[in-house]
Amino acid sequence: MQQWIDLNTKIANDSLATLKQFGELNVKTTEAFFAQQKEMTEGLTSTTEQNIEKLSAAKDPKDFFEMQNEMFQNSINFAMGNWKKAMSTVETNRDAYKKLSEKSLKTAKGNMDKVVESAKKTTTEATEAAKKAVKAAK
Repeated sequence: MQQWIDLNTKIANDSLATLKQFGELNVKTTEAFFAQQKEMTEGLTSTTEQNIEKLSAAKDPKDFFEMQNEMFQNSINFAMGNWKKAMSTVETNRDAYKKLSEKSLKTAKGNMDKVVESAKKTTTEATEAAKKAVKAAK
């Protein structure tokens, strides 16, 4: 009986440790995305203020539209840079999730192998005890 209690305690502790690791990874991933969003928002705010000042100083419509075209190109480059950062974060964390999942599955398989082995042993012992009891009863 103690063997089953110890085994179940180990399984529960392993499960909690894995859940904690996944939780920590989730927090790390979320913090990275929030930091990137904050950086992007601050960059957009600053750029928008600068663009308004530049456009306000335009001397004629041609100058205005040339500045607007340049700003549009800069915005596309800014957006692509942010997208690349986000994809880099996704890729980094995907690898971390994959490694953690593989480790968790390996631990779970090891624990299940122990459960099966323990069940086999218990069944064998119970069968032997039953045989002895039948012999003794004869």
